[in-house]
Amino acid sequence: MAVLVGTSGDDTIFGTGDADVISGLGGQDRLAGLGGDDTIGGGPGNDRVEGNDGDDGLEGMAGDDLLVGGRGSDAIFGGDGNDRLMWNNGDGSDRMDGGAGYDIVEVNGADGPGDSFVLGGGGAEVMFDRVNLIPFRLDIDNVEQIDVNGLAGDDRLTVGDLGFSHVGLVNFDGGAGSDVLDGAGATRTLRAKGDAGDDRLTGGTAVDRLEGGDGDDVLRGNDGADVLLGDGGNDLLVGGRGDDTMSGGAGDDRLMWNNGDNSDRMDGGAGMDVVEVNGAGVGDVFTLGRGGADLLFDRLNLIPFRLDIDRVERLEVNGLDGDDRFTFTGLGGGSSLQGVRFDGGTGDDVLDASTADRFVFGKGGDGRDVLEGGIADDLLQGGAGDDRLDGGAGRDLLHGGAGADTFSLFTADGGRDVIDDFELGTDVLEVRGLTPFYRPGVSDPNDFLQFTDAGGSTTIAFDLPGGGPFLDLVTLRGVSGVTFETLDAAGSILIV
Repeated sequence: MAVLVGTSGDDTIFGTGDADVISGLGGQDRLAGLGGDDTIGGGPGNDRVEGNDGDDGLEGMAGDDLLVGGRGSDAIFGGDGNDRLMWNNGDGSDRMDGGAGYDIVEVNGADGPGDSFVLGGGGAEVMFDRVNLIPFRLDIDNVEQIDVNGLAGDDRLTVGDLGFSHVGLVNFDGGAGSDVLDGAGATRTLRAKGDAGDDRLTGGTAVDRLEGGDGDDVLRGNDGADVLLGDGGNDLLVGGRGDDTMSGGAGDDRLMWNNGDNSDRMDGGAGMDVVEVNGAGVGDVFTLGRGGADLLFDRLNLIPFRLDIDRVERLEVNGLDGDDRFTFTGLGGGSSLQGVRFDGGTGDDVLDASTADRFVFGKGGDGRDVLEGGIADDLLQGGAGDDRLDGGAGRDLLHGGAGADTFSLFTADGGRDVIDDFELGTDVLEVRGLTPFYRPGVSDPNDFLQFTDAGGSTTIAFDLPGGGPFLDLVTLRGVSGVTFETLDAAGSILIV
């Protein structure tokens, strides 16, 4: 056994193959054992202390020290100061105590095979385990931060409740590979980077930051006001409860809000991005409008919330069950939004997109639904039930579905709609805009309406006094031989 003692200056001391005792004294020292079960103390100063082989005892003492146990089962004590206690792949099971100050445990996993780590509480201490490859355990106390580097490979870190420990922050860098952070049980702040690969990162109850990196990633914030960054790839971002900030980055991303979540900031970034909203299932009242350069999506009833949306090309709104209402309050120009899809689900739903100048796809689902399109060429589907469909301006496609449906057609809208499931004697055409020129019981409707068969379908055109040409109003796809008289006799036309 050798006893090696430094000076008050900056010393570099390497041990022998035996069980050595090494003391650095003052200065910023580098102290390293070799073989044997060594005892190494850094002393005052910012020291680097390495155990290497053997079951070593390392103590940093005063100063901001770096302590590396090496192979063997080591006992590592940081002492005073802000210390870093390091475990590298190939090391054994260690006991780590940071001591006073802000201390960090750093774990560097296997570079390639893929580690499976578990971090959990044990009263005032935390236990860090690798449960695959060559298993090990770190028994950690008096440490404020844990940094986990998976390196290459498909790594997994599961974080649970850390009890009464000092740990307030857990950093996870998965490195290359498809990595998983399962923080659903975590109560301390998580910061995770997936880097390359298709990663799955899930936060806990604190304020977390999740970065997917390249690859098609899935990020779930859970509770807390989280920051989710998809970066490259086609990512799915789900904020969860709390006022979250989500940015899809490059790629075609989906940013999701579910009932129970809070008000979020959503930025799709580059690519063809989608915001998906899933309602309460008991009747939501939604609005969509503008706020400066951004879109503002609000729920006005139940538990109100707001989504501040930027650089998103498509919005999908699912009302689920209940009598849902979705109203456009004016989109204006300058937004990247190209289209909106509304699925009311079961219930008597209302879609009012009359001010919309983007494509609208409205689905009523079961129930007595009222669907109104806007200026663009829209698609409206009533579903089961006695529905009312009004395409608005543009060349719209209308599908009533099962039930006695009413199709509202306005001559001033200026577009020719197509109804692809009109049932004579069941459905009704409501024609608006002919009055006051047309007078029921006095005027001849055939002076105002023209019926033309072509290809097994009937196109109805209209003309108002003034000598202009007939203008197409609607085509009844798959319905031929229709006249005003046949519609009137079947109770399938109403001029208002």
